[in-house]
Amino acid sequence: MLGIPERRDPPLMIFLPMDLVVTISRKLEIEQASIGSQLKYTLRGIIYHGSNHFTFRYLDEQGRSWTIDGLTVSEMESNSRDAVLLVSDGRRAVMATYMLT
Repeated sequence: MLGIPERRDPPLMIFLPMDLVVTISRKLEIEQASIGSQLKYTLRGIIYHGSNHFTFRYLDEQGRSWTIDGLTVSEMESNSRDAVLLVSDGRRAVMATYMLT
């Protein structure tokens, strides 16, 4: 007998802002009208690009923000405003990663 597969919400969502005019928010809520619920996602990482170089910002569960640039890892100021998330050291956000919470 064939059963109905268990429904699973995607644990990871990746957005590619690239040249679009967008805002990167720390939280996302996606309405699932068909079942009357919301999926809640939290921002966990942003990749930036500029001057032929990539950097990565990781946001941990305690709200701290970390920048990774090659071999250098440094903690950033806490509670950065969402508007500041689009740019880091002159580099523009090219990808945002969210985890299901």
